[in-house]
Amino acid sequence: MDGDLTSSENYRGITLSPVISKLFFELVLMEMVGDKLTSSPLQFGFKANSSCSHAILTLRMLVKHFYSTGSTHTLCSLDISKAFDRVDVFGLLNALITRYFPNAGKPLCRR
Repeated sequence: MDGDLTSSENYRGITLSPVISKLFFELVLMEMVGDKLTSSPLQFGFKANSSCSHAILTLRMLVKHFYSTGSTHTLCSLDISKAFDRVDVFGLLNALITRYFPNAGKPLCRR
């Protein structure tokens, strides 16, 4: 673990209800607009038939290519792990409805 072990800033409480509500929210969104979503072939995470090992292989091939051509290369990484726990899911849904996102305000079930 990185950082000060005695600092409370390095610890988070564990609860199940936010996890379940986030999963439900994501399932509803995927049901409503999943067929309209596309992603870059360069995205590796959270995508079917793709993993961290694919990203590492691609990075290694790029570094090897630039090294063999004598080019300089710079690698930058960004840690956004704390950002994901701070999204107001209900605020996001309200923003989607306000902007008339496809089917955001319509029920999933048809009677």
